[in-house]
Amino acid sequence: FMLRHGREPLEPKDWSRVVHIPLANLTMQEALSEWMEKFQEYETQVRIAHRQAQADQQVKYNQNRIDIEYEVGENVLAWLPKTKNKTYFTWKGPYTIIRKINPVTYSIVSEGKPDATPRVETIRNLTRTTIT
Repeated sequence: FMLRHGREPLEPKDWSRVVHIPLANLTMQEALSEWMEKFQEYETQVRIAHRQAQADQQVKYNQNRIDIEYEVGENVLAWLPKTKNKTYFTWKGPYTIIRKINPVTYSIVSEGKPDATPRVETIRNLTRTTIT
């Protein structure tokens, strides 16, 4: 609010106490430069707070994160939608990883099925997964 309007917000209970104070013998240029200094100070504080919040969120996000990597040739299961209903997902497989596209995307293939490129969070190693 301060950055947008240059003052603290007023609630209805504050309206009766609002007193307009003259510019205290300041010229318009002096008053404007004073306001700009305050604005820059608030902007700096917001930038610092934003950077700190981003750093805190990054630490919290990465706290329990485990990087998973698969090797070319490994057999995996993929969490893919059924062909008739795209909102209903099931584990399908086994698929074989044929190449790594980037750190989180793999190209997988199965006999008689077209290639797919799921992200790492939607595939599981077949040897570590128990099928029930």
